[in-house]
Amino acid sequence: MRGVWPLSDFGWRRHGYRHEHRFRPRFAEAETLIKAHAQFGKLPEELTMYVDRPTCNACRGGNSTDKGLSLLADLYSVKELKIIDSYANKLLVRPGQATVRLP
Repeated sequence: MRGVWPLSDFGWRRHGYRHEHRFRPRFAEAETLIKAHAQFGKLPEELTMYVDRPTCNACRGGNSTDKGLSLLADLYSVKELKIIDSYANKLLVRPGQATVRLP
């Protein structure tokens, strides 16, 4: 699924510009969910994603409950997304909830 979205759709903003820029998602976790949905249609309610680096704050959604991957999980009806990076950090993303670090 290709396209451009306004930054505010993902809760991300760029400052210092006269108008909001549009972009293609370059965040691996977000792009993976978008491509998986495009290829397979309905996604499972529980997913585990393995990534090679720590998840950035924009994907985690900061302290917000409706930004970053939480927004995409809600959009694609994923109830629980676990992200495990190469440093063994584990995150749990749920729609409408802030992302939490798992032990």
